Amino acid sequence: MGIGGVAVCDSCGMEHSKDRMREKVQEIKGTVEVSNIASIESLMKRGWLALEDNDYSDTYFNKVLDINPEYAPAYVGKLCVDLQIKNEADLANYVRPLDNMPNYQKALRFANAEYKAIVAGYNQKINDRLAKEQQENQQRIPELKKIRERNAKCCEGKRIIFSGEHLFCLRADGTIIRTGSTSIYNDNKCKVENWRNIAAILDSYSPSENDTIMGLKIDGSVVTSQNNYYQTPYRNIIETSKNGETVIGLKSDGTVVDIWLDADIEYEDRVKCKDKISSWTSITAIATSYNAIFGLKSDGTVVAAGKNEYGECNVNGWTDIIAITASKNAIFGLKSDGTVVAIGENEYGECNISGWTDIVAITHGYKQTFGLKSDGSVVATGNKNDADCWRDIVALVTKSIYIYGLKSDGTVVTSDCFNRDNDVQGISKWTDIVALFTDGIKTIFALKADNSLVFASGAIWPGIGGLSKEQLVAKLKERDEKVQRRRQWNAQGLCLYCGGEIGGLFTKKCKKCGMEKGTLRYDGEVVGFGF
Repeated sequence: MGIGGVAVCDSCGMEHSKDRMREKVQEIKGTVEVSNIASIESLMKRGWLALEDNDYSDTYFNKVLDINPEYAPAYVGKLCVDLQIKNEADLANYVRPLDNMPNYQKALRFANAEYKAIVAGYNQKINDRLAKEQQENQQRIPELKKIRERNAKCCEGKRIIFSGEHLFCLRADGTIIRTGSTSIYNDNKCKVENWRNIAAILDSYSPSENDTIMGLKIDGSVVTSQNNYYQTPYRNIIETSKNGETVIGLKSDGTVVDIWLDADIEYEDRVKCKDKISSWTSITAIATSYNAIFGLKSDGTVVAAGKNEYGECNVNGWTDIIAITASKNAIFGLKSDGTVVAIGENEYGECNISGWTDIVAITHGYKQTFGLKSDGSVVATGNKNDADCWRDIVALVTKSIYIYGLKSDGTVVTSDCFNRDNDVQGISKWTDIVALFTDGIKTIFALKADNSLVFASGAIWPGIGGLSKEQLVAKLKERDEKVQRRRQWNAQGLCLYCGGEIGGLFTKKCKKCGMEKGTLRYDGEVVGFGF
């Protein structure tokens, strides 16, 4: 400012009064403001056009905020980008409330009263819709329970094992069907075509032999797909559990046998583990983590043995448990009141389930845990995905980062930890499904109501069947009682078939049933005279 309040321009040397300077500044300022408004409108329009073209980039909305960091519509645009929604009005149809989303909070913070009411209205519509859905879901609880029970009945005895490169299924006639690699090496380990009278098929008995399974015969003996010989120590196994390189078996009498313990467990720890599980009794279900073994007892308590690296074996205080499942380094228990307990590795919060209620089933995937509620909704924790927005679900199954949900109408929905629809296999076209199965890594297949197995490729296997766990236990108990009677009759010199008196001078026959005297084999079977 020059002498007497006169300003001199440094460029041209013209003199301007103080009042003229004020007018000039106001003129320039107004021009800049008009220019900024035009730029904001243009950038916002380009941002919405990009969303219409499925370009979920917030570049244009960020440029608006560079001009005016308090422009509420730009935060709404960024919110739509986050949720992959093409236009603002569709926010009202989003699957979960917006309250905890940062861009929604900023939009409310900087919006004027009129626009704030509009944005808040989207969230209110979401909450109203979810409240109505919850009320409807509560009314459907009895119906969904009946569907779960019906599906469970359809699945009784369905023994389906995926081992290595092969899928094995037990058919209703006691034979096995398989598919997978056709190499000579693998075929030599999977000779199951000649198996007969199989009551159950069980997971690989050796982690180093991934294409092998065990077959439990009606007589309680066990045959393997690699060697086709009976393994007497493993008689009467009705269930196996495998995780990493640990395989254990549950026997029909409620005891547990170690089929294979992880070599990474120190030798002394393996010995202690063997000794500990050998004393377990009244076990109704088993589970394995990478370095620990768990058993659910008939009284609702849980026992554990293993390395306890993440505290996963600290289950002494658990009670009223009705089901257990184990992830890599954690154990989860479903209680009779519908709550869940968990302990173990919790890097992604996968054990944060303390607030869950009304749970009827639990499952876990890669660093994530899911709970199915009685009303058909899903809760999730850890590295979770959109599954917690699903409704009308009657069963869940996980495969690595993927989660699959069976709906009450027999269709299937899917997602992954990136919130993507994983329908590359075309499973959305499946119908009449009663159960889902997976190898846990890369394969998904389903059981239909007509007892056929359907694959993503479209292939169908008919006649899938077998005995339920309860039927299997009853059969094995009946068989053991029969063997015990035969051994008593043999010691008394009686008929091995009916317990009658043996007579005859040359040909020894039963006076009661007329059968010739046979010889009792080591496994309780009777073979003809002279064998």
